[in-house]
Formats: sequence, structure tokens, C-alpha cells
Amino acid sequence: QSGNGDQIVVIDQAGQVIDSLNIYVTGSGKRSILVSSTGKFHHFTKQLQSQITQSHGRINTFDSQLDSMTWSTELPFNNFTNARRYAARNMIETQNGDILVCGTVWDEGNDGPIANPYDHCYNGFLTRLHPNGNIKWLKLYKVDNDISFVPKNEYGKYLASTIWNIHELEDGRILTGGTIYHTSAQNSIISSLNEPTYYTWLMTVNSNGCLDGEECDEVIIIDGAYRPKDGYLPILNSDQTWIKRSVDILTSSVPFQYTYSEDSVSQTSNYYFEQIQTYQEDGSSTFIEGYYREIDGMIYKKLEGNFNEQLVLDMSLLEGDTISIQQNLENDPQELVVVSVGTVEYLDGIPRKIIELTCIDGNDDRIWVWVEGIGEIFSGEYCMDINGFEFFINCVLGPDGERIYSIVEEDDPCWHKSSSVGEEIGRNISVYPIPSANTITISGLPNQPITGSIYNASGQIVTNTISHQIDISTYSPGLYIVHIITKDNRMLSTKFVKGY
Repeated sequence: QSGNGDQIVVIDQAGQVIDSLNIYVTGSGKRSILVSSTGKFHHFTKQLQSQITQSHGRINTFDSQLDSMTWSTELPFNNFTNARRYAARNMIETQNGDILVCGTVWDEGNDGPIANPYDHCYNGFLTRLHPNGNIKWLKLYKVDNDISFVPKNEYGKYLASTIWNIHELEDGRILTGGTIYHTSAQNSIISSLNEPTYYTWLMTVNSNGCLDGEECDEVIIIDGAYRPKDGYLPILNSDQTWIKRSVDILTSSVPFQYTYSEDSVSQTSNYYFEQIQTYQEDGSSTFIEGYYREIDGMIYKKLEGNFNEQLVLDMSLLEGDTISIQQNLENDPQELVVVSVGTVEYLDGIPRKIIELTCIDGNDDRIWVWVEGIGEIFSGEYCMDINGFEFFINCVLGPDGERIYSIVEEDDPCWHKSSSVGEEIGRNISVYPIPSANTITISGLPNQPITGSIYNASGQIVTNTISHQIDISTYSPGLYIVHIITKDNRMLSTKFVKGY
């Protein structure tokens, strides 16, 4: 229909119009209509004519007489986190009366709307609705850009896609047909090489929209790697308090604590949580260290400038994955590679994913350790800086002060005073060789009896016996932290890496 609208027309076998309905529609493009077994009409629009606030896709249902709207369901979107815009291409009724809808959706999720703009594109989607209009599930399918001569970091992580048709098989699985195509940026390379620009796309998913071999999240990355992103324990949690120490490898240990604001605050085009920090044990003299946001296990830090942020942690990484992190604009990005992924339980008994990373340049004595629901429990110096700082988490406390994670003894305080290595034992403590497979030597230890412990990267005590030489042949490969308690209850720390 001309103007802002569609017209649904019902005709009899002789071709005579017996009923019609004009529907307000914004935008252009093909739109589908479904008449269900109950005689109801289902139709897609961007939004309703009477709607004041904007939406970006709705499924509307009218009664069999086209007299009234039975229900209208808005497809989920968030202008700040994904900026989704839907276009439905087909609808069918399933064997149990549900409504299946397919099409394409513009999505800026996962990487955020101020990440690399070439990562944002149209993606095929499926959604399943109950006959009463409630959404049972919605899945976005992002097709990995695996074309070697179209680098992801320059031309985007994903190929664009649309699902045009759907069919339910007898066993309940869903067969889809669509197209995969290159974005305009990718086409600038493809077109000059006489490579195909469109591909036929056939896909079979189960009745819940899940694809074999891939994560079954709302956003499914089709890359052959199982990496679930939904359901991670949140790190930006105002109910937790972190007590942390920064350790200059030449001088001293400086404790501080931080938590996150209870409510997010608007910063340019996103909402962030404030990291509230203090160097006072009583929690006074707080200040805002930075602004952070979390989505699907990934944490972004806002940098200087209106549209500047950087990925600083990603719990979805798998062994062998690489990541570039940058805490501020003054420092170069750190190029890291994941060397191990596992599961760990701490004092609260909750299983958590743990990731260990090291410098991609082969400087494997500098380790980062990330834990689901806690964050970075250890970070090495900058990969190219021999005199940088290391950071340890001493304790993570729950809302009532209970310890969720701790690398100090049960009866010892989480908060430790600053300690000058030179004042305590007259020289720096150090471990060599690094890495080592059998025995390590700790230099700079006092001659008096030594109290201390060795912890693995998961925060678990390996031994409470500290001496000048330690047999580590039975230790598992990875990072270990040595804590030494002096006679006046000051803590000294160093680390080593057990090699293979």
C-alpha cells in the first residue's frame, strides 16, 4: 500500500475481496504474513502507530475477522547495549501451535556500540512465540569471518546473513534457508579478487534454536568453538569488596580495596559502573578509579574521550585464544594468549571458570589469572616492561564480610600493611630459575625461621613450608605465588612459573 502502511486483503475463491485491514508500517522491504490454524492473522511491523516510544520490531496478531488486535509482542532490543533493528522475512505455525519467525537483525552487542564498527552487521535470527504472544526464545546467529585475506581486525569479525525461510521437521528440528554475504567493508576486498559475494546458507537447529557444536546462548557465534557467554557470574558486583595489593618488584607492597557502585551511571552512549577505591583500611577517603561495564562475561573500561573504551577482561576465552588489553591510553596494549582454562571452587563452594594467560611474545614468566565472578586475581607486569607492577587479590569479601576468596590464612587479616623489602631483610627476594621444572631457589631470605606459603594460580595452598630451595617437581605447570610473613606480620611476595 502507498504511504506508511500495509494492507491485508482476504479474497474468496472467485477473487472477490471479502475483508481488508490497513496497517501502519514504517520503513520498506518485504514483510510476511501468516494465517494460523485458528484463523488469526500474524504480521510484522517495526512499531505500532499508537506507540509513543520507539521499538525496532513487533509481531502483531489480529482476530479472524480482522476487527481487533489480539496481541502485539515487541522483540527485545536495547539502544545502549545492542541497538537491534529487526526485519522479519517469514513466519510459520509449528505442530504445537507456536509461531516461528525468521529474518535478519542489525546487532551491536558483544563488542558494544563503540567497539570496531566493522564488527556490526545484519545477522540471521529465529524466534519462537507461544500462541498467546509470549517469546519462548530468540536466537541471533553470527557467522564467523574465517576468510584469511579479509582480516577480522580490519574488516570485521562476522559475515552478514539473513534467514529467509523456515520449515519444521517431523522430529521438531527446524530447517532454515538463507544467505550469507559480505559487508560493504569486506566487499571492498572481495570484489577486486573475483570471489563470491553471496553464499546459500542451510542450517538445522533443534526445537530450542540451538546448533550442534555451538554455544546455546541468545547470541550464537558460528565458528566451531563451544564458548557459552550467558550465565557467567557477574564481576561488577556491588555486594563484593576486593582487597588487593600492588607490588613493585623492586620495593614494596601497597594494599587497597575497591567495590563497584550499586547503580550504573550514563557516560556518553553507554551505562557504566563506578569502581570505588580507597587506600584506607576503614573504607574512608574513597575515589572513583574508573568506569566499567560488563556484557556476556566481557568487561570494558571507559578510557578518555567521548567514545573510547577498551576490553580489559573476557571470560569466554578458550585455550589458545588471544586478546589485546589496555587499561589506559598512556600504555601500549598488552598482547596475551590463553595458556589454560579450568574450573575452580573457593570458600563459597561455587564452581567458577578460571583462565590463565601470558604474554604472546613468549615472555611466559608474566602471568594473568582471571576468575569468573571475581575478576583478575593476579596480573603480571607489562609484557615489555621489566620494572612494572604486579597485582594480587588478597581477599574477596561478600555482603556480610564473609570471605569468598582468600590467599591469606584464616586467622590472618586480609589487609596487610606496606612493607619495604629492603628494610625487612636487607635485599630483594627473588626466585630462579624461571621457569623451572624441578627445583627453585629463593634468594634474599632471612636466616631466621621463615613463615609463609606457596599458592597456585587458583588461590589454593600448595605448601606451608618455605626454605631456600624447594622441590617443585610434583607441581602442575603454571603460575605460583610465594608469600612470606615477617616477624612483625608484614607480607613479602614473589612468584615463579613451573615449566613442563
